[in-house]
Amino acid sequence: MKVCKKYIVGMIGVCILNIAPISCKKELSSRYNEQVKPITKKIELENISEFYFNPTISTTNFKEKFPFFQGSLDDSTFVSNRTDSLQLAIYNKTRTVTARPDIKKYIDEIIPRYVHFFEAKEIPKIYLYSSGLDLFGKAIILKKNQSGTQIFIDASQFLGGTAQEYRSVPQFQKRKLDLAYFPIKFARALVQGEMEEKPNAKFIHNVIQEGKIIIGMKFLLPQKDFTQLLGYTPEQSQWMKENEAGTYTYFVEQNYIYSNDTRLGERFLADAPFSKFFSANDTETPPQVGSYIGAKICEEYLKINPDISLKTLFNTDPEIIFQQAKYNPNDPK
Repeated sequence: MKVCKKYIVGMIGVCILNIAPISCKKELSSRYNEQVKPITKKIELENISEFYFNPTISTTNFKEKFPFFQGSLDDSTFVSNRTDSLQLAIYNKTRTVTARPDIKKYIDEIIPRYVHFFEAKEIPKIYLYSSGLDLFGKAIILKKNQSGTQIFIDASQFLGGTAQEYRSVPQFQKRKLDLAYFPIKFARALVQGEMEEKPNAKFIHNVIQEGKIIIGMKFLLPQKDFTQLLGYTPEQSQWMKENEAGTYTYFVEQNYIYSNDTRLGERFLADAPFSKFFSANDTETPPQVGSYIGAKICEEYLKINPDISLKTLFNTDPEIIFQQAKYNPNDPK
């Protein structure tokens, strides 16, 4: 039993870290690290921007090949962007990223695990493109339709944290605009594509829904722990592990567990510089502490239900997971 004397927001005392039964830990660890069969079908990866910015390809021919790419963009802008100097400069920057073997390597490692654990009946068709630094959009988008599953990867969001193009981006976001974060973002996009959108009124239910996503990512990237899947720095990771019990105790003492206050999601589940306990020490905390707690709750549920699939976990009502998990980080077990 390990006792840590880290105090959260100057209010919560000694916390006892949760030590799960060794047999359960081993069993769940073996599930995370299960070896999966390689995929026999080739994973298709195509760079749309290579065609879009190619002056020898007419707009008509481009639209015939990629009829889905224009989206809601009007024809005039769609055509002018093909020769826009800024768009071309950014595209040329992305070529240094897409030319590296990293993206293909990450995809080849993750997709077989996705197909296995989520029982996917088809291999997604994957596209690279340059959005021209649309940093308000998602770096990776997954779409499912009648023609199959498509994944769109915006290479302009992986130029590296020191890229001049990101100079106005907040620091907490800037460091994640790096190829090192690609596998985390790719895994999250795949997992979220398997989640049915269910808005929940209760804070704990939203916490557990976020936890399901982290658990799904863990099966795709078993070598990473929950804090790494949340993109924490080493300092943030240490804080979270030392203050897990204190964080959950804070939620309980503040009567947040079954609260309907939607602002709690912004404070404890949203990507941000830090979580918001409304304390002088807030800047020392990592963001998304609620997501971490949700992952730990889901993990406890998996330990007592070792045979359920990820699909079953994802379809299980958050309240059932919360009640059966009996999560209590203050209990040394």
